[in-house]
Amino acid sequence: MSSFRTKTWLMAAAVCLGGMCRPAVCQHYQPFGQFERNYDLQLFAPALVQNPDKAPLVREGIYFTYDRVYMKQSRPEMSSGEFPVQPPVQEDLPILFGDTYQNADWTWGNRFDLGYMMDRHTGWGLSIWSIRSPKERFIADTINRNDVIVVDVLEDPIGPLENTVNDGDLWSVELNRIFRFKRSGPHGGVFEPFFGIRYAQFDDNFLRTSFEVLEDQLFLDADGNGDLFETDEWRQLRAKRRNDMLGGQIGLRAYMRRGRWLLSTEFRAFALHNFQNLHARRRIEEGLQVTPIEEFELQEGDAEDFLSVTDSELKYNLNQFVVGGELRLEVAYELTRAMAIRAGLDVMDFAKGIGRGVERRNNEDLIMAGLTFGLTVNR
Repeated sequence: MSSFRTKTWLMAAAVCLGGMCRPAVCQHYQPFGQFERNYDLQLFAPALVQNPDKAPLVREGIYFTYDRVYMKQSRPEMSSGEFPVQPPVQEDLPILFGDTYQNADWTWGNRFDLGYMMDRHTGWGLSIWSIRSPKERFIADTINRNDVIVVDVLEDPIGPLENTVNDGDLWSVELNRIFRFKRSGPHGGVFEPFFGIRYAQFDDNFLRTSFEVLEDQLFLDADGNGDLFETDEWRQLRAKRRNDMLGGQIGLRAYMRRGRWLLSTEFRAFALHNFQNLHARRRIEEGLQVTPIEEFELQEGDAEDFLSVTDSELKYNLNQFVVGGELRLEVAYELTRAMAIRAGLDVMDFAKGIGRGVERRNNEDLIMAGLTFGLTVNR
């Protein structure tokens, strides 16, 4: 009955809306505006350095940009005690962003902008980000104690111990409604405020491996004879945390032309709801500590008698609120009327609400800052 009632109300609403809409309007209505096909897009025509009517020169129609990005990604919050040895800290460019920028790692990515502007000074824009993980890890090939490589009962060195320092991938897509305002004069600036929706996904990978020599324990053989041996404990904690963020944003792009040069800046602020998902696995192996191996008469088959393995798993979901912003500073040089090369700086900051590591309730920031360089078409 409820399903029939729902369908009835939906059909009634559709009929009412259809009656309110005039036929001429309905036939020409498009959710993204009426798309004009007569824009003069000339990819290889000579560059037009000034508008003949002395007004600021702007582009209309479809536009496309591609940028290769080289950015630093901030490391997650962690204490140095979680590492066998303090991980290296990068010291380059300490003045620009202070300690936050030092505790970060370089990585590559891509950025695409696609959209169109209409002669009514409105348009739509789609922006896509893809930044791969820096995969920064600290690895100890072997474990030494008193300058002697630690081995197990099978004479295999204990190691390597691998710990993630910074391992996370970012993917983002946004759709914006754009408005354009021009200042008078041939050198007047152009302002393009916009608002839209944004979805971002950040996957953080976490790996901790530790090794510890425990106190002496008594081991008995089949005849009841025993002896005290040192035991070792090898621990590995592996986790993947996914951040699915969805929300809205507002921003402004401003630019001006000087001959073939175009100087632009762009800022956006966003507020997103973050659906965090944590999946962690822990493995603990306890075995006999032998250094050196020649002191004991153990056979290879005895290894199972001196090894215990414990596995555990954790799954946890959490909702957080993310606020942040992005700032772009770019300069472009026009090669032809519609094509230009450009370079710039970009800073993206997820100020709070990002989940990293294995803590259940984790609320960190994520900062990315670096260089961009690419190609624009009709922008």
